[in-house]
Amino acid sequence: MARRLFNGLRIAPLGMTEGALAGSWRRSFAERGVTLHQADCLIAAAARSIGAPLATANVDDFPMAEVTVEHWPVGY
Repeated sequence: MARRLFNGLRIAPLGMTEGALAGSWRRSFAERGVTLHQADCLIAAAARSIGAPLATANVDDFPMAEVTVEHWPVGY
C-alpha cells in the first residue's frame, strides 16, 4: 500500500523561478493587506510549476488564482 502511494508522488522543484513567483504572490497580497506565509507561497509555486493541484485542509492559505486547490479535510 505504501509503495503505491510513493509511486504516485511527483517531485516538484524549487528553483529561482518558483522563488520569484512565491515572492511576487507574497508581495502582491501584502499590498492588499493579506499576509501569506513564505512556505505556503513556495508550496503553491512548486505545485503550479508542475501543473499539479494542491491538496490541503487549509484552503484559505492558498488564495492564488493560478493554483488549483483541492480541499482535503482533516480526518479523511
